[in-house]
Amino acid sequence: MKVLAFPLLLAAAIATAPPKPTRWMGTIQNGVEGAKVSFLLSPDGQRVSNFTFDGVWWCSGDLKRQIIGPQNTFEVREGKLHGVSPEPASEGATAWHFEVAGSIDKSSASGTFCMNSPTLGCDTNQLYWTAVPMP
Repeated sequence: MKVLAFPLLLAAAIATAPPKPTRWMGTIQNGVEGAKVSFLLSPDGQRVSNFTFDGVWWCSGDLKRQIIGPQNTFEVREGKLHGVSPEPASEGATAWHFEVAGSIDKSSASGTFCMNSPTLGCDTNQLYWTAVPMP
């Protein structure tokens, strides 16, 4: 009987496991060639997390490659995404400033991304991105 119980319990655990977020990947349409974005969209389509920029940007008068993004999550309402995140929030003028906006449906997403640190003289300017869900 114990032999039969384990597979049944395992199947029940798998069937009741919470759905995982979907990874989206995309490209930047302007800026330095080869820049990318990625993010996770919650199973209910209501939250974006782990938004990441992977590309080259101006910082202190030089072009620098950076893989970076806000730690905060952003709410999606009626397919629209918009969020601003100073990080760390307690740093005021020395904080990194991230802004993400866009539209998301089941098969594609597009929008804008900007990050800067005025104190360090770093700025991506406004970048335009498109993304699709990964299988």
